[in-house]
Amino acid sequence: MNQPPAILVSTWIKLLQQSEHSEAKEQAMKMLLASFGTMKAVEEYVKANKLDLR
Repeated sequence: MNQPPAILVSTWIKLLQQSEHSEAKEQAMKMLLASFGTMKAVEEYVKANKLDLR
């Protein structure tokens, strides 16, 4: 599977965590699921790439 760059994944996750706009959250979730299929796969990617999501 061709995965998106880590910085893009980090941005999508931060939008999910911090955005006040439901449309932004929905789009971020849509992009993550389109790229990885499941949130479990996203979690594994985050761990494997040691992304700092604070």
